[in-house]
Amino acid sequence: MTEQQPLPQPGNPSPDPHPYGEVPPPPPPPAAHAWQAPPGRNGMAVAALVVGIVGVVLAICFAPVGLVLGVVALVLGVLARRKSTVSGGRGQATSGIVLGAVSVVLAIVVLAFVGSIMNTFGDCTNKATQAEQQACIQGKM
Repeated sequence: MTEQQPLPQPGNPSPDPHPYGEVPPPPPPPAAHAWQAPPGRNGMAVAALVVGIVGVVLAICFAPVGLVLGVVALVLGVLARRKSTVSGGRGQATSGIVLGAVSVVLAIVVLAFVGSIMNTFGDCTNKATQAEQQACIQGKM
């Protein structure tokens, strides 16, 4: 029979640093994989969406810039939808197209409204005094 070693008593150091045998080596580190971007990203679709949002906001505040940004969003959205069969982003591209169209229509409406006001009240700005200008505006209303 094999001789058993006595168990260490509390407070007494163990005679063997590893009383239950040899400690196994640590497991190897996991294999390193190259980082990959998540699938389904389409930068052109994201750009169409962002430009469309900004275009709608600026179509209300500053119509000429909103009109230009709306056209840019439309073009980017159409190009992104063509590309979306390969990489995702189809919904973002569609949203960019819709927001671009809304931006263009809204900018045209704002420009037409401002043009109509300028056409109606434009001749009142040529009056010499402010009182004459106000009388002209009151007469047009």
